[in-house]
Amino acid sequence: MFLAVFEGVEKQAVWLPLSNGMRLNLTVPVEEINADWQNWSRKIIILSALLLGVAILIVKVLIGKIVHT
Repeated sequence: MFLAVFEGVEKQAVWLPLSNGMRLNLTVPVEEINADWQNWSRKIIILSALLLGVAILIVKVLIGKIVHT
C-alpha cells in the first residue's frame, strides 16, 4: 500500500497479483477510508458524554434525597 495525491485528492493504493500474471490495482480516497471510523468515534464520544451527564444527574438526585432525609 502507498499514498498518492491525484487531482488534489489524497488516495491510498494497493495492488494484488492475479493468477494469470496480471495485477489488480485499486485506489481509494483516504477520506472515504477514514469516514466510517471517524463517524463511529464521534457517535461514541457524544453518547458517552450524554450517559455521563445522565449518571451525574441521577447521582445528584440520589445524594439530595439521602442528605435531606
